[in-house]
Amino acid sequence: MIAYCIQYVESVLLSQNVKEIYTKPEDATRHKGSRYALILEDNPEQNERDGSKIAYFDDMVNRVRTYHIRAYQTTLSLEVRLVDKTPEAATGMKNAFLSSLGKRFIDPADYAIEVSAGTAKLITDKSILTSGTGYSVTITFTGGIYTTRQVPLLGDVVPEGEFIKEG
Repeated sequence: MIAYCIQYVESVLLSQNVKEIYTKPEDATRHKGSRYALILEDNPEQNERDGSKIAYFDDMVNRVRTYHIRAYQTTLSLEVRLVDKTPEAATGMKNAFLSSLGKRFIDPADYAIEVSAGTAKLITDKSILTSGTGYSVTITFTGGIYTTRQVPLLGDVVPEGEFIKEG
């Protein structure tokens, strides 16, 4: 899931004209420009057993119902550091980034991954910043590991009359 989430964050940043995006801290320290973003894993991916039925589809031709079941709910937090020359520009970059985040995106297996923004704090540690000022924004992604299960649909049911015995 982490690869899909990083790709999503990169696409949002690119839509905001952030051309320099890094995923390794050492690459950002060698950075010479003034406007860039650094994407880091904030917390390891957490998996919790779920078992809830997400969706089902009926195939009337083959007479089966297919259930999509979330075996595990997966949660991942990424830290996105947004850096620009001035505090005003960094604030504008942060606001534009947050307003561009959607509520969810669809992964390659056609399952939704929910997106929620957490804290956004000013970066005060000058050893992190190579130039300018910036914000550290926490983004939490909630998705899952899914399985499918097929069960047969009942055949044609023909109601029968009720026989009542008198006497």
